[in-house]
Amino acid sequence: MIEKFKWIVVGFCFVTPWSMAQQANQASLYLMPSFQFYQYKNLNQLLQQAGFSEVGASFGTGVGGFGTINARWRVGGEGTYFTSSQQHGSTTTTGQGGLGYFYTGYVASLKKWQFVPSLGIGFGGLAVNATRSTSVNINDLLATNPNSSQIGSGGAFVHSGLVVERKFVSLIYLGLEMAYNFSLGENNWEADGLTDTVKDPFGGFQLNLKIGFFIN
Repeated sequence: MIEKFKWIVVGFCFVTPWSMAQQANQASLYLMPSFQFYQYKNLNQLLQQAGFSEVGASFGTGVGGFGTINARWRVGGEGTYFTSSQQHGSTTTTGQGGLGYFYTGYVASLKKWQFVPSLGIGFGGLAVNATRSTSVNINDLLATNPNSSQIGSGGAFVHSGLVVERKFVSLIYLGLEMAYNFSLGENNWEADGLTDTVKDPFGGFQLNLKIGFFIN
């Protein structure tokens, strides 16, 4: 499942910026550190009951690109790989995931500032690993249930965002995006051999810092 998320990010990182540069009047590439504040209510309830920490906020690193058409419209895409880790006593809950989306935005300018509301659609997911530390010999460990469990979930979402950005030199700019991804339904948490499960949406609030430059 992790490999699938990585391919999502790779695709948006390289295919989208290249295609935008070929077709647009002006194109840009940018780095994008980000925070994801997603809520997995049903899974977190089960983790707490089992003595584990909840899946918390995630930090991600991504890249994106867009093309500007007629000086006002932007068409682009972004991909992000993100991780989280929480500890509670002898347990550790980690998450690794990825998301990517295409979007369209409109550029409104005010002196040196630009405001870009956007709307898009994409796909993402998260794999959660819950680990409990124990002190046993290897025979007992192998003969009993494993002390590490991994489950994953993912699905499609609608992306909405507002970017506030400013140029600092002719080709370099900084931007801050406040975004919310609306999950298109709830998705099962899955694992090999799992016979019963719960569902959670994949979506929530996201904060992105954009460090970009224009390439044409």
